[in-house]
Amino acid sequence: MQIENKIINNILADEKVIRYKELEKIVNSNKKLKKLLRDLKLIQKQIVHARALSKNNALKELEKNYDIKMNEIVEYPLLSEYLMLQTEINQFLSDFTNIVEKGIMKDLTTK
Repeated sequence: MQIENKIINNILADEKVIRYKELEKIVNSNKKLKKLLRDLKLIQKQIVHARALSKNNALKELEKNYDIKMNEIVEYPLLSEYLMLQTEINQFLSDFTNIVEKGIMKDLTTK
């Protein structure tokens, strides 16, 4: 457990994570920014659904709507930074998880 706590504390102390948490508070306290994010997530879900069902015409329209919404988001530098950091942190956590899983599998297969 000591290693686990050390890892968690190191992640939480990372500059990007700290900044992300600051931006998250700002975004969550602003109705307009929250709505922009909600709208973007809804369009993303619709795009995934349209792709799964091979609805190409709907997909084109949804992608156009997505681009419009992203252009609105770009007008808010804090929201753009928030989304960028969210992507970076998610990628880091995914990479970290893969490294841990590979290490565990390696230990299990060598014993």
